[in-house]
Amino acid sequence: MLTNFLDILKMDNLSKTEQWYKEYYQKKGKFRNSLLYNPEVVFQTLAHDLCIIKAMNYLTKISKVVWLHGKFLMLDVVGG
Repeated sequence: MLTNFLDILKMDNLSKTEQWYKEYYQKKGKFRNSLLYNPEVVFQTLAHDLCIIKAMNYLTKISKVVWLHGKFLMLDVVGG
């Protein structure tokens, strides 16, 4: 009985989520990810880039990882 109740909750949640996204995409339109038409995209892009930079900076501080021409070089890898 409990599993049936949880299944009903999941389906209800799933349908609500699908409805929310459907309305969101209708409201934002096809230009929702455009830098030209949606100013929020600039902040999302900058936040994403900052996250990548911080992660790379952290990796180079805690390990012997070198960022070279778009690729990570692991300097302290034990191989056999």
